[in-house]
Amino acid sequence: MQNNSEDFNDRKVSLSDFNEAGFQILRLHILWCDCSKYSRSGMYDEWKWTLDNIWIELSPDVERTKKPDSYKKELVLRDKMISIAKTKNETYYALKKKQEFLKKLQDDVGKGTKRSHGYEQIM
Repeated sequence: MQNNSEDFNDRKVSLSDFNEAGFQILRLHILWCDCSKYSRSGMYDEWKWTLDNIWIELSPDVERTKKPDSYKKELVLRDKMISIAKTKNETYYALKKKQEFLKKLQDDVGKGTKRSHGYEQIM
Protein backbone atom coordinates (compact mmCIF):
# COMPACT_ATOMS: atom_id res chain seq x y z
CA MET A 1 0.00 0.00 0.00
CA GLN A 2 1.39 3.36 -1.02
CA ASN A 3 1.34 6.20 1.49
CA ASN A 4 0.55 9.44 -0.25
CA SER A 5 1.67 12.23 2.10
CA GLU A 6 -0.34 14.78 0.11
CA ASP A 7 -3.62 13.12 1.23
CA PHE A 8 -2.70 13.08 4.90
CA ASN A 9 -3.50 16.12 7.06
CA ASP A 10 -2.24 15.67 10.60
CA ARG A 11 -3.63 19.09 11.60
CA LYS A 12 -7.19 18.04 10.94
CA VAL A 13 -9.40 18.24 14.03
CA SER A 14 -12.09 15.60 14.27
CA LEU A 15 -15.20 16.40 16.26
CA SER A 16 -18.08 14.10 17.01
CA ASP A 17 -21.50 15.69 16.75
CA PHE A 18 -23.13 12.46 17.79
CA ASN A 19 -21.28 11.60 21.01
CA GLU A 20 -22.24 14.75 22.92
CA ALA A 21 -25.74 14.75 21.46
CA GLY A 22 -26.21 11.17 22.61
CA PHE A 23 -24.89 11.97 26.07
CA GLN A 24 -27.15 15.01 26.31
CA ILE A 25 -30.19 12.92 25.38
CA LEU A 26 -29.15 10.39 28.04
CA ARG A 27 -28.75 13.13 30.67
CA LEU A 28 -32.15 14.54 29.75
CA HIS A 29 -33.71 11.07 29.97
CA ILE A 30 -32.30 10.57 33.46
CA LEU A 31 -33.52 14.01 34.54
CA TRP A 32 -37.04 13.35 33.19
CA CYS A 33 -37.11 10.04 35.09
CA ASP A 34 -36.10 11.93 38.24
CA CYS A 35 -38.90 14.47 37.64
CA SER A 36 -41.42 11.66 37.43
CA LYS A 37 -40.13 10.11 40.64
CA TYR A 38 -40.08 13.43 42.53
CA SER A 39 -43.52 14.53 41.36
CA ARG A 40 -45.08 11.21 42.36
CA SER A 41 -43.33 11.28 45.73
CA GLY A 42 -44.33 14.87 46.52
CA MET A 43 -40.65 15.90 46.61
CA TYR A 44 -41.34 19.33 45.15
CA ASP A 45 -37.97 20.95 45.94
CA GLU A 46 -36.10 18.12 44.19
CA TRP A 47 -38.54 18.30 41.27
CA LYS A 48 -37.95 22.06 40.99
CA TRP A 49 -34.14 21.72 41.00
CA THR A 50 -34.30 18.91 38.46
CA LEU A 51 -36.40 21.06 36.13
CA ASP A 52 -33.74 23.75 36.49
CA ASN A 53 -31.12 21.20 35.43
CA ILE A 54 -33.20 20.37 32.35
CA TRP A 55 -33.23 24.08 31.46
CA ILE A 56 -29.45 24.15 31.85
CA GLU A 57 -29.14 21.23 29.40
CA LEU A 58 -31.43 22.90 26.85
CA SER A 59 -30.36 26.55 27.26
CA PRO A 60 -27.49 26.45 24.71
CA ASP A 61 -29.98 25.21 22.13
CA VAL A 62 -32.39 28.02 23.05
CA GLU A 63 -29.75 30.55 22.01
CA ARG A 64 -29.76 29.05 18.50
CA THR A 65 -33.52 29.39 18.04
CA LYS A 66 -35.32 32.22 16.29
CA LYS A 67 -36.99 33.32 19.52
CA PRO A 68 -34.63 32.87 22.50
CA ASP A 69 -36.13 35.83 24.39
CA SER A 70 -39.59 34.29 24.19
CA TYR A 71 -38.37 31.07 25.79
CA LYS A 72 -36.50 32.99 28.50
CA LYS A 73 -39.61 35.04 29.33
CA GLU A 74 -41.66 31.86 29.57
CA LEU A 75 -39.09 30.38 31.95
CA VAL A 76 -39.21 33.49 34.17
CA LEU A 77 -43.02 33.30 34.22
CA ARG A 78 -42.96 29.60 35.16
CA ASP A 79 -40.41 30.23 37.93
CA LYS A 80 -42.49 33.15 39.23
CA MET A 81 -45.59 30.93 39.39
CA ILE A 82 -43.64 28.39 41.42
CA SER A 83 -42.30 31.03 43.80
CA ILE A 84 -45.72 32.57 44.55
CA ALA A 85 -47.52 29.25 45.01
CA LYS A 86 -48.96 29.08 48.51
CA THR A 87 -50.40 25.57 48.73
CA LYS A 88 -49.12 22.15 47.76
CA ASN A 89 -51.72 22.02 44.98
CA GLU A 90 -50.62 25.40 43.59
CA THR A 91 -46.97 24.31 43.77
CA TYR A 92 -47.76 21.02 42.04
CA TYR A 93 -49.66 22.80 39.27
CA ALA A 94 -46.87 25.39 38.77
CA LEU A 95 -44.19 22.68 38.61
CA LYS A 96 -46.32 20.67 36.19
CA LYS A 97 -46.70 23.69 33.91
CA LYS A 98 -42.94 24.30 33.97
CA GLN A 99 -42.35 20.66 33.09
CA GLU A 100 -44.81 20.89 30.19
CA PHE A 101 -43.00 24.02 28.96
CA LEU A 102 -39.61 22.29 29.12
CA LYS A 103 -40.93 19.18 27.34
CA LYS A 104 -42.23 21.37 24.51
CA LEU A 105 -38.95 23.29 24.46
CA GLN A 106 -37.03 20.02 24.17
CA ASP A 107 -39.11 19.13 21.12
CA ASP A 108 -38.73 22.65 19.66
CA VAL A 109 -34.92 22.51 19.83
CA GLY A 110 -34.82 19.05 18.26
CA LYS A 111 -33.85 17.04 21.35
CA GLY A 112 -37.22 15.44 21.90
CA THR A 113 -39.73 13.43 20.00
CA LYS A 114 -39.25 12.95 16.26
CA ARG A 115 -42.56 13.06 14.46
CA SER A 116 -43.01 11.39 11.10
CA HIS A 117 -45.82 11.67 8.61
CA GLY A 118 -44.67 8.53 6.84
CA TYR A 119 -47.38 6.40 8.45
CA GLU A 120 -49.83 7.69 5.82
CA GLN A 121 -47.88 5.82 3.15
CA ILE A 122 -48.22 2.55 5.03
CA MET A 123 -52.02 2.63 5.01
